[in-house]
Amino acid sequence: MTPKELHKWYLEATSRLNFGSFNQNAQKPYEELTVEQKFIDEYISNKIKAKVKETIWKLVDKITKYNLRNWSGASHNQREIWKGMINMWIKEIDELEKELGL
Repeated sequence: MTPKELHKWYLEATSRLNFGSFNQNAQKPYEELTVEQKFIDEYISNKIKAKVKETIWKLVDKITKYNLRNWSGASHNQREIWKGMINMWIKEIDELEKELGL
């Protein structure tokens, strides 16, 4: 999720609003925005990325704690399955973070 993508969504959203309900000066391609205008998109983009990353890792923490609570009573096969699942999730998280630019 880049600031440029965020601005594109802003333009899509504002195209459905009444004239005067949004900043007319920002109704242009991202490349034509001023530094100050780009800052807004960058700031919001970074906040969203941080929240997504925080949420992902909270989920990982919950899954890990669940597995650790049940680890001692699990069979060797179950532990191997959990290890495989955790490794798979970590790879998926890495891919998601790269995709989102986190």
